[in-house]
Amino acid sequence: VRIVPAGTSSWDISQRALTVIVIESTVGFEALLQKRPVVVLGFPPYRGWGITHDVQNIQDLPQILDEAMQSRLSEDELLDFLAAFYRIHYPGTWYSYPLDANLMAQAVLNVFADWQQQGVW
Repeated sequence: VRIVPAGTSSWDISQRALTVIVIESTVGFEALLQKRPVVVLGFPPYRGWGITHDVQNIQDLPQILDEAMQSRLSEDELLDFLAAFYRIHYPGTWYSYPLDANLMAQAVLNVFADWQQQGVW
């Protein structure tokens, strides 16, 4: 655990983290985009998709944290999650047209990478 100055980018912090622990936060989503293990104590929208380490009982936290630190999220797992998450949360008119979910997920990752490079996110 390290104390960082106020205003430090959460993206930069999670980039250096071995594991990220969140309650309800977009920081966990950012960490997932960086393929970091995420331990979830609360109920953010990305919990329960099989890509986070979800804590049901706080007494299980040490064991779950150990498991998380030994795990790695693959590119395919991340793309599958992003595609499914996008379809459920932002359907718009996409269902009217053929959609390659993996291409859409890659496009989302590219946008986040551009934002990060520009210092927007």
